[in-house]
Amino acid sequence: MLRGVVDRYRTNYSGLTGPRPASIIDADRVRQLLPEYAAGLGAFVVEEECYYLTYGETFDRAVARRADIVYDTIGRLTSIRENLELLHERRFDVHVLHATCSLDLCQQRTEHRALNVDGRLVSPGMLKRAAADARDTLAALLSEGFPLAGWAVVDTTDVTVPTLVDGTRMWSDLF
Repeated sequence: MLRGVVDRYRTNYSGLTGPRPASIIDADRVRQLLPEYAAGLGAFVVEEECYYLTYGETFDRAVARRADIVYDTIGRLTSIRENLELLHERRFDVHVLHATCSLDLCQQRTEHRALNVDGRLVSPGMLKRAAADARDTLAALLSEGFPLAGWAVVDTTDVTVPTLVDGTRMWSDLF
């Protein structure tokens, strides 16, 4: 949902006429490539393999290439801290974008995806925990002074026009 905003940022601040291709680190994309996924029915069967391939192999290759990386995750700090620290150590500019909308709308979107896109069902409890994790992760990174190059909280209620809720100036300039 925020890919257009990310591409505008990469164009405006890269000095290029358009962004170079980015490496998309996204477990949902990897999960769908595994045969055991079985159109969503085996989503939890492939969870461990998917995590390893996405946030291990795919991530490591993108870092080695010095690619622009779009790290798409629900944002559980215990799951991403090591990779965020590695990016910082390797002198990547780390930005955190937190997409938010009501839990009801999130549930509707997840159900639509399950029925019309990939068959993956996500329990309401897991969605609730994921929303809290994402919010808490950004708050923790800010409170502990993690060296973020920028951050933004973006309301995605209207997916065609994401709205900035809060963030650093470079991101507010793009809304």
